[in-house]
Amino acid sequence: MPLIEGEEPCACPCRLLYRSDRNYDEAIKCYKNALRLEKDNIQILRDLALLQARPEHARRMGAAT
Repeated sequence: MPLIEGEEPCACPCRLLYRSDRNYDEAIKCYKNALRLEKDNIQILRDLALLQARPEHARRMGAAT
């Protein structure tokens, strides 16, 4: 996927593509990278939180009972 000039890999809208393809692990990586670049972006933070709250992600992280 071509990058938008000046952006690092996964800082571009690929996080949205991964999420729509249900590739949640890759989407989470991209959202974390995007958040690193845009620390004050509430939309990115909210979307990342929603992905991390998914039951299958929580189980893998050992947070679900």
